[in-house]
Amino acid sequence: DIVEISFLSPLESAQEWIAAYHESFDIKTSIFTNTKCEHIDEGYEFVFNNIAMKQASMMPITNTAQYLVFENFMSTSSTSFEKFSGEVNDLISLLPSIRDKIEVSVLHPEHVDADNRSPVPVLVMTWK
Repeated sequence: DIVEISFLSPLESAQEWIAAYHESFDIKTSIFTNTKCEHIDEGYEFVFNNIAMKQASMMPITNTAQYLVFENFMSTSSTSFEKFSGEVNDLISLLPSIRDKIEVSVLHPEHVDADNRSPVPVLVMTWK
């Protein structure tokens, strides 16, 4: 067996991979945030706290991407992470102030699409 050792944190690994491979990445308009949450309710709280902080910030909201890095959340189940992102999308669609402003997508180590196989689960929120 070959064991791979990395000296990068999960956040650093995600940042390097996204900078190299994710077509929407732009160093001027991308924001990274990470969490060590493990439970679904913590995941929702993390996502919606990030949305609230983004709306409250003085930075422009449109044409930016938020990369939410989940270090310990559904790391072995791309299908479950995809379902979680769908539920986040459903909740966003109920909020008139952000309904048409955020596009949600996922990157995951086990993603079916090889172009979306990041080293850790990442929820991408693109603000239109």
